[in-house]
Amino acid sequence: MIPRGFDDIQIDKADVTETIDHMLEAIMTEEKALAEILESHACHIQSYVEESLHSSCLSGDSDLYMLSQSLKRIADQILLKEWLILKKVEVVIQLKQKSLETEGYHAKEE
Repeated sequence: MIPRGFDDIQIDKADVTETIDHMLEAIMTEEKALAEILESHACHIQSYVEESLHSSCLSGDSDLYMLSQSLKRIADQILLKEWLILKKVEVVIQLKQKSLETEGYHAKEE
């Protein structure tokens, strides 16, 4: 959210566009990193299940519990990261809206 009191500041369209581009690039990088983390852990789970099935016995409850706790921590961290990314997207949208409003304001003056 753009803080109050900044409504009358003139925004240079090129600066806003560059800022938005950088923010979107950073968001894409974060999303790719999270996808890689999820894929890595999915492979780990798949390996664990396949190993358990091929050995004809299930691993001990403590192993299963540790895997479960690890997945819970990862899910919590990813949820937090996704929330932060959502907030960044909201800022990008607000910047774009402010830029369009300013652009419209300048077009009306001319």
